[in-house]
Amino acid sequence: MDSEVAGALGRDFATVKYRQTPDRRFLRGDCNGDGSTIGVSDAVFSLTYSFLGGAEPPCVAACDANGDAVATGVSDAVYLLAFSFLGGPAPVLPYPDCGPPGPRDPDMGCAVSHGACR
Repeated sequence: MDSEVAGALGRDFATVKYRQTPDRRFLRGDCNGDGSTIGVSDAVFSLTYSFLGGAEPPCVAACDANGDAVATGVSDAVYLLAFSFLGGPAPVLPYPDCGPPGPRDPDMGCAVSHGACR
């Protein structure tokens, strides 16, 4: 937004801070909402959603296993498979526990806590 417009509105958009909402909790890596991040099901669910028009995840942010703020595509599925079968790094926080979205998590469909965190 143009600084003149922001000034006219009386707002400084550069200082807007992220607010955590503890009522929206999710388990990073649990794309299908079954409470587990081990195995192939979350990776397959993510790929089916991303490329084949499959069902929308109960919490899209949970599909962002690597925490890059992009929850669709191949990278998160590969990340989960590497974690499950090759000793790769675990999903980023809030894994291994349920937690609120962090500052790098855009609102990706976690309007309420998803099933694994209830």
